[in-house]
Amino acid sequence: MRVQEIQERANQVPFRAFAIETTGGSWIDIEKPEQIFLPVPRPDIAIVFEKGGRMYILGIDQISALEVR
Repeated sequence: MRVQEIQERANQVPFRAFAIETTGGSWIDIEKPEQIFLPVPRPDIAIVFEKGGRMYILGIDQISALEVR
């Protein structure tokens, strides 16, 4: 997965919900743009918040797919 692909999905206007699949097979739903943060000084990670508040710090190489929901 490339960080540009994730940025395009996260910054899409109007925003469309999507899910992230990790290389471990887990799915994380992103229902609002505030649930994903791609820090500029660290282009190799994504910080993701689940609806319930759980936070993930994922290496871009740990993201295997994006799916529109």
